[in-house]
Amino acid sequence: DSSTDMELKSLIMSKSEVSLPLQVSYISELLPTLNLPSSLKEYATNAETSTADVTLSYRILGLPSAVSQVQTCLQVIDGNTNALLLKSTCVPREHTEFTLSRMKAGKYKALLTLRNELDPSKSYENTTKAVEIDIRPPVEFTPSYNWQPLHAWHTIPSGIETRIRDTCFF
Repeated sequence: DSSTDMELKSLIMSKSEVSLPLQVSYISELLPTLNLPSSLKEYATNAETSTADVTLSYRILGLPSAVSQVQTCLQVIDGNTNALLLKSTCVPREHTEFTLSRMKAGKYKALLTLRNELDPSKSYENTTKAVEIDIRPPVEFTPSYNWQPLHAWHTIPSGIETRIRDTCFF
């Protein structure tokens, strides 16, 4: 593709004073990459339905010409048996999240992969990312004098002192 060649040439020319090993790392920016905020998602089930809605947000990074033909595909696997629960479902690059509705309590693995939209059999190297999903029924948190982590499935009794870590989504 000539536009990709032009971007590559201008990228290398703009970095001409840099040594060759560093230039090679810039070439990898031409390939699309998948960015996920976390490799673990924790959810509590709804008390009425005993299910949870899971949202997986992501970003596709790369030069515009590299990501223009990308689609994101999702597979869901049972975390205990490795059985395939959801076949590969793909969406165009404009989408930035998948929502899995009414998932029952259990452990799951979501696999997100970037594929070429024009040739779906072609996936990009090293673009599959796994997200562990842990869904549990609500459990009342048992306080102590020691700091303990809170999980999404904990219900917190009133009067408990909590601290939230500063986190950045991306």
